[in-house]
Amino acid sequence: MEDEGLTREHRETFAANLRDARASAAQPRFDPADLAAFLSRDHPSLNYDGSPANTASSGEFTITIKALPADRVDPFYPQGRMFADFLIETSGDRAIFGQIVRAKASGQDFAGWLHEHGASVGLPTTIAHLDVKWRAWLDRRLPMRQNRPR
Repeated sequence: MEDEGLTREHRETFAANLRDARASAAQPRFDPADLAAFLSRDHPSLNYDGSPANTASSGEFTITIKALPADRVDPFYPQGRMFADFLIETSGDRAIFGQIVRAKASGQDFAGWLHEHGASVGLPTTIAHLDVKWRAWLDRRLPMRQNRPR
């Protein structure tokens, strides 16, 4: 769980990353709006090379993460925060992740869950259509400032 300070920091970092990507004349090295890339990415902790603490027979473990400067935070976390905000707001269900986690635990991937249950929670039923809705939501939530000549 994120506390309010970390949630705010992740939202601000995502907004800055998105502004930078939108302002880039060249193809940005990282596009925070790229939902398909985010959904196909492994969680950063899977690349953790230390020994997890409190390893239990259930496979659960705890990793202590020390605060890093905003420019060193893996963009996965701010992107995940905004995607969570999007899913909660769009579905109207603060517990939407419970459904997704149960599906994942039963072997279903997110695309399969979305296809099967998306419409019932107010979401599109494909990643492609979810991406369109996600980008429209981002445009409303974090509009690009236009530099118009006077």
